Amino acid sequence: MPAGMAMGAVVAAGLLPHRPATAGVLLLHAIADLPAKVREGLPIQLHAADPDDFAPPAALPGWLDAATQSGADARVFTYPGAGHFYTDSSLPDHHEETATLTWQRILAFLAVQPSG
Repeated sequence: MPAGMAMGAVVAAGLLPHRPATAGVLLLHAIADLPAKVREGLPIQLHAADPDDFAPPAALPGWLDAATQSGADARVFTYPGAGHFYTDSSLPDHHEETATLTWQRILAFLAVQPSG
């Protein structure tokens, strides 16, 4: 399962054409362009601060529409008031409650994806 944080989101999305049977995709702290076509129903989660320059609120509806048009089952989670790297406890952006909620959602997402 490709997963990427910030600039790594672009790398994770870039793997999709080479891994068509991937179980799911996690994108944290940034949006990334997806291929025009992915496996029908491919689960994708995007987690981002709101606002975040790397996942601009104005760009999220278009990203979600493009993900859906590609065949993905995409979900976007935004976290108002959190800083860009809110999941990293070593950085000033860290937001404990929001990070905990994000990791809970990610663990639930991983629990329902088939292992490969």
